[in-house]
Amino acid sequence: MGKGLQRLSRARRGKLPIIIPEGKTRPVVPLVATKFATECNIAVRNHLPMFKHWKDYKNQPGLFKQFVGKIGAKFDINTSAAPIYASPTTIQAEEKIF
Repeated sequence: MGKGLQRLSRARRGKLPIIIPEGKTRPVVPLVATKFATECNIAVRNHLPMFKHWKDYKNQPGLFKQFVGKIGAKFDINTSAAPIYASPTTIQAEEKIF
């Protein structure tokens, strides 16, 4: 857990709430969005295997459930909400790799 997130969690005496509105891919509050993105990167880097192709991730749906579980442990987030599961595929579709 990052130092900034730990400090915010202690100040609020609980987990940082993550609210992703319907139709959006990221949290609305900028500070929460940056902490969420940082912790997502740490979870991916430390706990998930790196494949060469995106299609390999689609073949293993358990990896995404593991990722959501790691993030759900650090943030107050509804892990069964539809925007949570739609967000990564939408972000992937928006990115263009040259």
